[in-house]
Amino acid sequence: MGNERFKSALQYVQLLFSRGIIRPSRAWLVILSFSSVLIITFLIIGGILFIGVRDGELFISKMDSTDKTEFIDRTLLRDTLASFEKRGQEHSELLRKTPGLVDPSM
Repeated sequence: MGNERFKSALQYVQLLFSRGIIRPSRAWLVILSFSSVLIITFLIIGGILFIGVRDGELFISKMDSTDKTEFIDRTLLRDTLASFEKRGQEHSELLRKTPGLVDPSM
C-alpha cells in the first residue's frame, strides 16, 4: 500500500517536470535569491546591533540622582562573610586534629 503511494507520488512529480511546471533552474534561483536576501538582512541587523552596543547607545539605564538606594545590604554581607570565615577556621581545625575514634581494622 505504501509502495504504491510512493510510486504514484513519483509519477506525479515526473509529470510536473515533463510539463515544465517545475523547473530545477528556476527553483534553485528562487532558493538562492531568498537565502541571499535573508543572509543580507541578518548581517545588516547584526551590524546595527553591534554598532549600537559598541557605541553605548543600547542597554543604558540612567540613574536618578535623587535615588540613593543601596543595592547590597552591607550588614547582611558582613555577617555572611564572617560566617564563611568561621566555617573556614573550623574546617582547618578539623583537618589538623586527629580523629577521636580509633580505626578497629588497624
